[in-house]
Amino acid sequence: MSFEFSDHDREMDLYDFNPGTGEFTREVLTLIKANEGLPAYTTNTPIPDLPEGYVAVFDTVLKEWETVEDNRGEIAYSKDGDSSKDYVVATLDPIPDTHTLVVKPAGPDYSFSNGAWSLNPDLVAATLAECKKEKCAELRQLCGDGICTGFNSDALGEDLSYRCRQDDQEKMWVASESAAGGKIWAGELYTHHTQAQGTTVYALGLALIESCTTVYADKLLEVAAATTVAEVEAI
Repeated sequence: MSFEFSDHDREMDLYDFNPGTGEFTREVLTLIKANEGLPAYTTNTPIPDLPEGYVAVFDTVLKEWETVEDNRGEIAYSKDGDSSKDYVVATLDPIPDTHTLVVKPAGPDYSFSNGAWSLNPDLVAATLAECKKEKCAELRQLCGDGICTGFNSDALGEDLSYRCRQDDQEKMWVASESAAGGKIWAGELYTHHTQAQGTTVYALGLALIESCTTVYADKLLEVAAATTVAEVEAI
């Protein structure tokens, strides 16, 4: 609706809009004095009927209202499935072609095409491979920790704890091989063991290593056979 000047005062319904975005802000009955124009960032053109989820934006060039979809507050999902590129819509700008408002299913292995999300075989395979790699590293650490935790033995006549790290294994071997025996950490003391005592302790150390490495090997076979991330995580 075009505005026409008048030589007398009059009241008019005016429609204010945001000076930066053009978004309609309010309708207000305003006194327009004789021979004065409209206040800045207002128009006497009524806003159109708005469907739910839309706002009116004034085009200052065309001097008319546009109906614009309001997606503010929603999440725009990156169509390539990369969640780090998702963002919360904060403006009335159009959603870029690289993103969609269609809610993405939980999980990292989806990509968007033909208007819908679907599992991407390449992403599924990559995620599974990475999961298996991490699980193997975890199992290797658990095996090493299990060995280093050590074992108990009464080779010296009382129940004592024995470390089983690499250097401890070497000391056990030396004590078991030497007729003179050798010193091994037993409890908190670096204690001399006879050859017989060293042989007993060394055998227990080897049994612990075999037990841990056997479990480790079995678990690696389970990881290799797993076909889903859930199966790997359950190991």
